[in-house]
Amino acid sequence: MREQLRKTEGDTFIRMPYAVNVYFPFWIKLPPMDDLNVRKALTHAVDWNAAYEGARNDRVMTSHLTPELACYKKDIWPEFGFNVAKAKQELAASKYPTPDKLGKIRLITGSTPNYQRMAEIMAEQWKANLGITDVEIKVNLDAWGQDKDKVQVHRSSWGANIPDPADMINNLYVYWSDPTQGGLKDTDLEKMLKDMNATKRDDSQFCAKVQAAEAKLLGTYYLMPIVWEPFEYNVKPWVKNFSTNVDQNWVSLVDMYIAKH
Repeated sequence: MREQLRKTEGDTFIRMPYAVNVYFPFWIKLPPMDDLNVRKALTHAVDWNAAYEGARNDRVMTSHLTPELACYKKDIWPEFGFNVAKAKQELAASKYPTPDKLGKIRLITGSTPNYQRMAEIMAEQWKANLGITDVEIKVNLDAWGQDKDKVQVHRSSWGANIPDPADMINNLYVYWSDPTQGGLKDTDLEKMLKDMNATKRDDSQFCAKVQAAEAKLLGTYYLMPIVWEPFEYNVKPWVKNFSTNVDQNWVSLVDMYIAKH
């Protein structure tokens, strides 16, 4: 519905400044994703801008914190970017050094066609750039039947429930370090998060600590990026003074009015 409306009423969409990541997390507890070099290789072998533009045109995710949040820093993801030569070196340096050693890569996308197409583009680029051919994509876990516990790449999302960067970074690690989820474990990062959480928001070092923890988390390559998902309201031109904040509150409600039309 949104895309249909955009064709005829594109200028009536107002974006909420809501921080949401959509991404493909790795199940690190499952081979071959238990190897950091494999996770890096799969990420560096994909041209994410081209992949996402082929699925839908919007903001490609380049960090966890989005421009809507305090402490946002551009290009904070260590070594992130499309680099086929680096991807080949990383795969060769892993304990699964050739495509045949990786085994089958199983992936779920969810029901959104855009993300399904992006997964297909990922698989196409893995084949072209790394020679990986044994990739199977399904919509959800149930479609895998008895093999659902073997799926190493999922499609997930995360939003900032409150506009606090430390809360977002800390909760991402808490969730994905759960053994029933991705199985991420990094004791150095845990120490950084503890220090970050103990720092007052008005401390001059607060953002530096948030950014260091974010970079450390992203440096584990526990996920591949998709997009900073847009949340929008379709607001008719005669609705005046409409605005919203990161909490999805209509902050201008007392000033809104309906103009004659």
